[in-house]
Amino acid sequence: MLSAVVFLPDDWARLGPCDPLTAVSRGLGGLVGGAVEGLIKDVTIAGPVGLDLETIADHAGCGLVEDKSEPARLQSALNLAKGPNCLLVCAGFIPGQGFIEEVRDHLDLTSLRAGLLRAEPATWPQRIIPALAPVAAAFAPLSLWRSLPSSSFLRMARSLGGRGLRTTMRRVF
Repeated sequence: MLSAVVFLPDDWARLGPCDPLTAVSRGLGGLVGGAVEGLIKDVTIAGPVGLDLETIADHAGCGLVEDKSEPARLQSALNLAKGPNCLLVCAGFIPGQGFIEEVRDHLDLTSLRAGLLRAEPATWPQRIIPALAPVAAAFAPLSLWRSLPSSSFLRMARSLGGRGLRTTMRRVF
């Protein structure tokens, strides 16, 4: 079972022209199937102060962490997580087809418990070498996430040592 954190990175403007509230809402919407299937136990939104994220958290029935810095809000969100494993998802991305099955198989069948989910390849080089696509989500045992030094999502995800999954994260903004 996974706890999930949908977060806005410090450089959320790089997500494109999308409103950050829309990016969070769509990111949450992409996790509904995982919750219905029993894969996702609880969800927390993690974002900067002053964006009115409490309205979304209230309507979605999930936790909320607000802080000025990405590392601080990620650590606070990890402290609220309840499941044995935790999935961090960058706002504005939703899991592609096969996500639930692949994550379940990965957690049940592999000794390496961490996994990385990359964004769908958007450029020609990324289509040739999918590993060049940016990491949009990652999951690992909660104890492993909590043991990592407080840092940005990308640094923490790289520290996990997980393998990339075939399922990609679709950009929805």
